[in-house]
Amino acid sequence: MSGERLCVGFSSGDNVSDLFKSPGEFQGGTIEGVDGAVEGKPYIDLEAEAKRIMMTP
Repeated sequence: MSGERLCVGFSSGDNVSDLFKSPGEFQGGTIEGVDGAVEGKPYIDLEAEAKRIMMTP
């Protein structure tokens, strides 16, 4: 995942359709669980990785 952090019950990001207004907050129910799967090759930010290595004593 990248970009906006994973949010449950609240969205401050871009609208996925004109029917959804942002920022948006879940109302009218109970979120009883969240499930997610991450597959495939992980993204590595080479610039951030280089900065981390340079700052390691």
